Amino acid sequence: MENLIINFGKKKIVLKAKECKGIMKFIGLMFSNQEKDQILIFKFNKITKTPIHSYFCPKFLAVWTKNNKVIEYKLIIKRKLSISPKYPFDTLIEIPVNKFNQSLINKFITVDRKI
Repeated sequence: MENLIINFGKKKIVLKAKECKGIMKFIGLMFSNQEKDQILIFKFNKITKTPIHSYFCPKFLAVWTKNNKVIEYKLIIKRKLSISPKYPFDTLIEIPVNKFNQSLINKFITVDRKI
């Protein structure tokens, strides 16, 4: 587990997350238990627009950053074959939608109802 500080507008958000390396970079949240999952970080060696998919994944918030600054985020609810941001990034953060992460997700998405 590591602490990652990201800039979201004028806010600084501290995430306690697990960095995915090796084969885990390909697995991510697939086949996982949504309520027990931790936040995952995927760091890339260079700026990229690598797409992800959401098959076999629970609901999650994808947050793309560049130099620790949020450039885009998407709430991933449905299964999709290809999901990518509009702009290149160097880090992807997957935040499972669960009761442990609800307040963190609300910092990104302001809605009147629970996700």
